[in-house]
Amino acid sequence: MNTPAVRVTLIGRPGCHLCDDARTVISSVCSDLGVLWDERSINDDPELYDRYWEQIPVT
Repeated sequence: MNTPAVRVTLIGRPGCHLCDDARTVISSVCSDLGVLWDERSINDDPELYDRYWEQIPVT
């Protein structure tokens, strides 16, 4: 049985200090574990904005 690859996605937006803090931690942990990660901005996606604007940062 193949184990699916793990990928972490950070959902945030530019200028969000909590997102900056989360980015630092996620980058470090993912680097240590060899896990891929990416980041999406709620400013670029209306659906993400509607769903998460009060909750960012979200992983």
